[in-house]
Amino acid sequence: MSTTDGGNDAVLAAGQSAAGAVCEHPAGFTMVPRRGLTPKQERFVVEYPKDCNSAAAARRAGYSAKTADRTGYKLLRKAEISAAVQVVLQRHLATLDLSLERIIQEAARVGISDIGDLFTEDGQLLAPHELPDDVRRAVSSVKVLKTQVEVDSDGDRTTTTRLDTVEIKFWDKLRGLELLAKLKGF
Repeated sequence: MSTTDGGNDAVLAAGQSAAGAVCEHPAGFTMVPRRGLTPKQERFVVEYPKDCNSAAAARRAGYSAKTADRTGYKLLRKAEISAAVQVVLQRHLATLDLSLERIIQEAARVGISDIGDLFTEDGQLLAPHELPDDVRRAVSSVKVLKTQVEVDSDGDRTTTTRLDTVEIKFWDKLRGLELLAKLKGF
């Protein structure tokens, strides 16, 4: 596959590179960035989308750890490198099927989630498989603490009681609403 942007080519190919260097991508395809990039720059283009951290990508690409933060920043400001990174990021998004509509739906699930949806009408916590899909997607973690408590009620007998505590955390609701507002242009 090949894309053209202003006459400069960025090509995704199976194991070949215009500069002779092969840049493997974790999703299984090889990135051959825009012509004219050095092998280190090509490697940076492949490394950056892994975590969108320019300093870490610069280190992984072989640049000095001491100056990686400045180097990564400078690399991203170069038009050809920035454009090549965008090609790789767009390929990532295409393979993940992340459309703007899907991003908005996920942000809305978080932003308008309701803790009441976790419970039945009589106040019992629903099992995870019983939760509505929108609620499950808004939950960031579930922690269940199981405790055995021994109670000595009359000096002779000991009864054991099991106490379960469930802690449910949602993704940051305010952040979801901020993203929705930003996407809506507010």
